[in-house]
Amino acid sequence: MNLHKTELQKVSIECIEGDLNEPLQLTEPVDCIFATAILEHLEQPVSFLSECYKHLAPGGCLLLTTPSVWSQPVLEFLAYKLHVISEEEIRDHKEYFDKEKLLAYYEKAGFDLKNVHHEYFEIYMNNLVVAYKK
Repeated sequence: MNLHKTELQKVSIECIEGDLNEPLQLTEPVDCIFATAILEHLEQPVSFLSECYKHLAPGGCLLLTTPSVWSQPVLEFLAYKLHVISEEEIRDHKEYFDKEKLLAYYEKAGFDLKNVHHEYFEIYMNNLVVAYKK
């Protein structure tokens, strides 16, 4: 998609800080939610996905990344043995995901799986999911 300068001037990006284990504090529907590397830290990932679905405008998009099940031993080795990434961050991971688990969670959250695209990236170490609310 090519955006012209006049279209870009209409784009409004707002970053909201909060506890994602709690309901999202949004007052009106949004066109896009970008959630990178947070799902693995949440106690109830389906609740978060449900909140996203609830707050998306029709046609809105949730773009999400999260580590895959295959990244767990790599991340733990990097954190606990080599100490090149944060041990605290890795200890906070509640869950790792594969395509099937993520799609099941999206379906439970209300998304129609016809509108959910999944792919792995970084040699299967991470998941990318783009989901639209119709």
